[in-house]
Amino acid sequence: MSAFPWDGRTSPSRRCACSPPAWTGDGWPAFRTVETERLAWGFSHLFDDVKHSDYRPPRREMEAYFGSRFVYYRYHRGFNKLCEEEQQWIDGLFRRYGYTALRVYDNYRTSWKY
Repeated sequence: MSAFPWDGRTSPSRRCACSPPAWTGDGWPAFRTVETERLAWGFSHLFDDVKHSDYRPPRREMEAYFGSRFVYYRYHRGFNKLCEEEQQWIDGLFRRYGYTALRVYDNYRTSWKY
């Protein structure tokens, strides 16, 4: 094994990071695997295919999941980013109400997951 985690054998989406104080001379005892994640933000068309009679319950569940209506609107307008777990939760929520199409968000970005 190389002394550096960036030896070309790891894929670009899975790298290791270690701070200099963690180096003890006999290896890398404390390191984190840095991975990429796909963030989404803004969902102005999330409810486009939802019937009017089905609109309120999933919307209220999303507000409860995010903690408040204020935070819900921060995600809705794109100020807060949805991580992959939150996107999966939203897909599951809509599946429970009978909407099987995957949800599409306004913007996506791949970034490092810390």
